[in-house]
Amino acid sequence: VVIGHFASGKSMINRLSDMLASPLYRHDEQTERERQEHKYKERLAKGLKEAPGMRDFSFRTVPAKSTAPALLERASQNNGQILFSLTDEISTLVTARGKFLYGKDALCKGFDGHGRWGQGTFSAQSCTGDVSLRLNYLWGGTDEAVQRLYGNPEDGLYSRIIPVHMDDLRGQKIQRISRADKRVEGIRKKAEELYERYSERGETLELDLTKVNEALDHWDEQKIEDFWQSGNVAIDDIRKRAALYGFRAGMVAAVLEGCRVTKKVTYFALWVAEEVFRLQIAQFGAALTELDRRNERVRMDAQREVRRTSKNTRILAALPETFSKADLIREREKHGDYGECASILTRWKQGGRVRYDKDSGLYHKLS
Repeated sequence: VVIGHFASGKSMINRLSDMLASPLYRHDEQTERERQEHKYKERLAKGLKEAPGMRDFSFRTVPAKSTAPALLERASQNNGQILFSLTDEISTLVTARGKFLYGKDALCKGFDGHGRWGQGTFSAQSCTGDVSLRLNYLWGGTDEAVQRLYGNPEDGLYSRIIPVHMDDLRGQKIQRISRADKRVEGIRKKAEELYERYSERGETLELDLTKVNEALDHWDEQKIEDFWQSGNVAIDDIRKRAALYGFRAGMVAAVLEGCRVTKKVTYFALWVAEEVFRLQIAQFGAALTELDRRNERVRMDAQREVRRTSKNTRILAALPETFSKADLIREREKHGDYGECASILTRWKQGGRVRYDKDSGLYHKLS
């Protein structure tokens, strides 16, 4: 996710997408032509015995501004391949009520690459079911828009992105970018070669990433040590998926190196893990620390309630079947508790554990 202020040049991700995803777009253009032809044949043959049958159309990209049914339909028809999504304005993906178009759980499951995602509906016009969703996306937005979508650390979505900030070039002359860069053309050709080999032909890869794993294990141990020394919970939360990013980067680098794990591959994997860690700490570290403080208060309150409830249960068990308020006060003093006990009696009555007899002024155990 590329983050920048208005008119900061976030649209450069469209150029990056043209370099790396052009084979996907060409595939989808051809698929869309076939789909339109099929629909035309269906209209012509409507009511005839020779009408064309049902057919799935496999797309590799999905418009960012898609509904949940549209995403589900494409995921169900692309044979388990990864879907790609692009937009340079995240703000368009949030509804007027502040909700994400197809739910944050889709982004979480799409990143993980396992588990099931889907929806159920009674509408015949809507796509239903569940699929194994794999989703990569390149999105851009302002700080505020990104905060609205990813700012809540409780949903875990923050750790499934790489937040990259654009340089602040306000007040500086607009830079001119040459589109005839030979390096750009080389990257585009490499992307097309890999797509043709491993996507269209269906060839499989076997990579031995033992060295990458060993390097990332050492990196992870260093982060764990940093956590114990600093006590910063954000370090422990963020290091885990940062290491996963490093591993995935190592896979890509190994393919680009001719299916070899060179020193460059290992270095790149470590660099990506460290950069993701650094960027996520900067973007979400404070929110994670504050969330941990709130959760710690909840845990402490719950533990105090458990201890208090357990002690009161023991006190009730020690009382006779019929007891007075004075009996309760004396029994509490034996357990080291002093003061008013009206709230305890109220909870016991509301919980159906005792019954109060107004005539005698005594309490009777019910269970």
